[in-house]
Amino acid sequence: MSPANDGAIAVSAQSASRSSSPELDSEALAGISFDENETDNGDKASMAPTDSASLSFHEAASQVGTTQERTSTAGGSDFDDEAASRASTVEPPSPTATSTPIVSPARPSTHDRDRDAVVVIVQEDSQKIGSGRSHVEFASPPSATTPSLSDNKHAYPPPSSNKSSIHEGASSTLPVLIDDAFAEPVHVPPDGGLRAWLNVLGGFLILFSSFGLVSAFGVFQAYFAEYRYTDRTESDISWIGSCQLCLFFLLALVAGPLFDKGRFRYLIGTGSVLWTLSVFLIPEAKTFGESMVVQGILGGLGVGLLFIPSLSIQSHWFAKKRSLAIGLVASGTSVGGICFPIMLNKLIANPKVGFTNGVRAVGAVVAGCLLVANLIMSPHPARKIVKKPPPPPLKQIFTTPYTLLVAGAFIMNWGLWFPNFYVQLYFKQQGASQNATYYALAIFNAGSFLGRVLPNLVADRIFGPFNMQAFCCLLSGIMIYLMRVMTSRGLLILWALFCGFFTGGFISLVSPVVVSVSNNSLAEIGLRQGIAFVLIAGSAVGGNPVAGRLISDAKGDFLDAILFSGTTVVVGACLVIAGRMVFAKEKGTWRV
Repeated sequence: MSPANDGAIAVSAQSASRSSSPELDSEALAGISFDENETDNGDKASMAPTDSASLSFHEAASQVGTTQERTSTAGGSDFDDEAASRASTVEPPSPTATSTPIVSPARPSTHDRDRDAVVVIVQEDSQKIGSGRSHVEFASPPSATTPSLSDNKHAYPPPSSNKSSIHEGASSTLPVLIDDAFAEPVHVPPDGGLRAWLNVLGGFLILFSSFGLVSAFGVFQAYFAEYRYTDRTESDISWIGSCQLCLFFLLALVAGPLFDKGRFRYLIGTGSVLWTLSVFLIPEAKTFGESMVVQGILGGLGVGLLFIPSLSIQSHWFAKKRSLAIGLVASGTSVGGICFPIMLNKLIANPKVGFTNGVRAVGAVVAGCLLVANLIMSPHPARKIVKKPPPPPLKQIFTTPYTLLVAGAFIMNWGLWFPNFYVQLYFKQQGASQNATYYALAIFNAGSFLGRVLPNLVADRIFGPFNMQAFCCLLSGIMIYLMRVMTSRGLLILWALFCGFFTGGFISLVSPVVVSVSNNSLAEIGLRQGIAFVLIAGSAVGGNPVAGRLISDAKGDFLDAILFSGTTVVVGACLVIAGRMVFAKEKGTWRV
């Protein structure tokens, strides 16, 4: 800023040392302050040192009058010589002129980043811009409460801090807390520590007790078909579990934005109450409609509110280890899918316990896990000040790789959940022993547990998430086809393990692939995940009833259902592979 365009500058500097008291640098600023005593005609002024070392920050602001403040970062000593030189050569403004502020921030150099903030107040004669009339006042350092770079606080630079601007009329004071006036504050996750790993444990407990029990719906499917709703077909009964899955994915549109607004505790608290209530009410439902409301709708709402926050909270605490943290949390689904089927089958088969008390015992486990999770989980405090980017236009969202990915996922989910819902019935239809039938779903979910952890590790270290996603999709379809020929006891167990592994790998890699195709843009990730979950919800709600109808029409034969489910998964996998090829071509590398 040239002297011709300068108004009145008041500089407040703190000591260059962070550890010293907030006194002025004796060499830089001590005793330097100028008062303007205008003559009657306003043509002359005298500049003399004042008695005090300098004026206070608020005194300087009051003398300026109609003043607007801005903060910029620079070393205090960088301004001394230049400002003093200006002060000796400039003339005072006309007493009749209207004063308005102008702001000219300076970007700190590398060696200045260890210095404290300098507040520059500029006043300019708006009627005589370019006349060179100005005066300079050096203010004393800000009070102890005035923020500086060493305070290690975050805030945002004012919108006009990137250039000088002239404003007319009344002015206002805009205090700004900054670490770097030219950069948005960035939250760096700690990637470890007690609180971080407690959030992983809490997320694991949430998915263990919520989606883990949803994964055990095959037990309810078999019990309802054989004992409770014998007049209903497998297709009708599967609508209960399909409704749970649909709401589970659909509520991502609600839970995601609420999580971004800082409603984490409300989400997991409300979800915990709804899901616990649903589990305890399952034995009390005496009709098919009541089971649909209690288990399908109420349970789906509860699980849907729990799922997104339990995974998204990990990004507050982990960056480099984020895939590992999310994989460990997601594995809670599979562990729950192992434990709850065994627990339910054993308790239901025990004549001293039965279905009612068995489900209540499961409800007690669910309530305990959710209570612990609510107590130990919390968002990172620094994330509250991180500015959320605006959502991008839809045209930018639907790139070719992403469109092929979500289209493939939509088609795949028409058949992907078929083994999970019907594995226990299939073991029984193939003549497996009662013990093997009881453990069928647990074996399937044991494979799913490995599939939710190992592919994530391999994707991070070697192949990339999109490559692993395409591989798991294709192998899932092939394993469903092999369901028809692997009918002996040993082959049935082997099939359950491998089918659970590859389907679990697909589910756990959806989020990492969406992050990958979004180039880590926070605005794109949230919207793209929401769209993907909505499409998955639409296909998940219809796939299992279709498979159940095919089984009923074939008098209990699984062939048509196997062909339908396997074909949808393979066709969807082909679209995912096509998206992977396009994305690899765009990136210029095979590792995507």
